[in-house]
Amino acid sequence: MTIHPECDVEKMSDKEILDKLNTFGLNISIESFKEMASDFKSPSKLAHIWSELIYHICYNAVSELWKRHLAHEKNPEILADLVEDIMNTYYDNKDKLDREVYLSIYDKLKILYHDLLKQDGTTDRALYREVEEVVYDDIEGFIFDIIPDFPGHGLVDEAVNLVRWFAQFSEQPNKWSRKVGCILADAGRREDAVKQIHENLQIFPNDVWTVVNAGDAMISLGDSEAAEGYFLKAYRMVKDKSDKIEILERIINLYRAMHLDEKAREFEDEYSKITGPPKPIQAEEKISRNAPCPCGSGKKYKKCCMNKTSI
Repeated sequence: MTIHPECDVEKMSDKEILDKLNTFGLNISIESFKEMASDFKSPSKLAHIWSELIYHICYNAVSELWKRHLAHEKNPEILADLVEDIMNTYYDNKDKLDREVYLSIYDKLKILYHDLLKQDGTTDRALYREVEEVVYDDIEGFIFDIIPDFPGHGLVDEAVNLVRWFAQFSEQPNKWSRKVGCILADAGRREDAVKQIHENLQIFPNDVWTVVNAGDAMISLGDSEAAEGYFLKAYRMVKDKSDKIEILERIINLYRAMHLDEKAREFEDEYSKITGPPKPIQAEEKISRNAPCPCGSGKKYKKCCMNKTSI
C-alpha cells in the first residue's frame, strides 16, 4: 500500500497511516504526533522535520552500502563522513582523552590519508579540496591543532607521521614541516630532530618561522648556542613587525637564561621602541582573548598582556 494523493490517505485508518510511516523509519504514535504538532504548530513544519528524518535514514543506508560495495570509488561525501567521525571521536571524548582515544583517532586519520591517495600513491589534492567543501569544519586546522597532544601520550612517531602525511595537502607545507623538528626535539630525539631541521632549512630557506622553530627545537635539546644562532638569523631576516616582536622576545629570554644580561638589554631597547610603553588596562575592562592587545604590540591579547610578566 502506498501513500499517494491526499484522497488515498483520507481513506486510510490511523493505524494504516502510522504503519506506513513506520516503513519509512518513523515510529510515530497518535500521542507522539499530538505532542510534536503542539510543538511545531504547523503541518508543513512537522512534515519537513519528518522528511529530514526519512532522508537521514535513507542516506545512512546508502552510505553504508556504498562503503561495503563501492569502497574502491573515492567519493568526497563518504570521506567527509569519515572526517566527521574522526572529529566526533575527539569531541565526544573531550573529558577523557587518553592514549586509546588518540590511537583510535590516529588509525582513522591513517585510513583517511590512504583514501586521499591516487592509485600511483601520490596525493589527490583535488579530492581533498572536494572533501573540504563537504565538511563544515576546518579539516586542516583540526588535524594541525590536535597533533601536539599525541607526544604527551607516548605517540611521538604517530604525531610525526600525521604531520608528514597531511603537510602534502596543505597550501603551507612549511608550517607543518617545521612542527616535526619541534616534536622530535621535545621528545629528546636529537639526531632525528637535527636531521629534520636541516631538511626544513634546505627546503624552506627563506621562511622566517622555519628558522625560528629550529631555534625553539634547539632550546628543547638544551643547545643554547645553536638556538642563539637560529634566532639571530631569523632576526636578520624578519620584516613583519609582529613576527619581529616574537623573535625579540625569544632572543631576550634566551640571553637572560644564559645570564648574558648586557646582550639582553641591547635587544630590550629595540623591543621597547617597537612596542612602546604598555598602556594601562582598566580592571573592569573585558578584552577578548583573540582581540588585538591594547598595548599596541600588534599581537593578540592572549599572546601578549593577558599573562604578561616583566621581561
